[in-house]
Amino acid sequence: MRMNKKGVKILRSLLAIKGFPQKNKIAEETGLSIQTVTPFINKMIEDEVIRGFTAIIEPDKLGYHQVHFLLNIQKGTNEEAINFLKNMDRVLYVTSGFGNSECQLVVAIPTDRADLIPNYMETMRQSGIFKSEMSIHVVTKSHFPLPDFLRSEDLD
Repeated sequence: MRMNKKGVKILRSLLAIKGFPQKNKIAEETGLSIQTVTPFINKMIEDEVIRGFTAIIEPDKLGYHQVHFLLNIQKGTNEEAINFLKNMDRVLYVTSGFGNSECQLVVAIPTDRADLIPNYMETMRQSGIFKSEMSIHVVTKSHFPLPDFLRSEDLD
């Protein structure tokens, strides 16, 4: 989709909004009519310039930290390692890479449950797939999409 000045104004307004956009608010902010804004937004969605609207979650406000495990593979393939990691509890995402670490596991840990971290380490060591040296980073402030396990978990 080729953007003209009106489209760029609308896109900038969409990017500044948190949550689902109200077309009348975008029209007001951009100085355009709602009759101009609506087709532009619909066309951007149709052309997949915009692929959806998402909530940005503040994990620390829900009582979670992201814990990143940077790992190297001892035996097996990268694919086997990633499949093993994807099946662990509270997984946000798993990546593979090059350089100082071959895999990264990111899990959501309740802030008051740092005691769970050694359990993850032990599970990975016992698998025999990963080398015993690993880097661990606890991220206390970040954003992530709401994972499935949080959708069904009682947060009260």
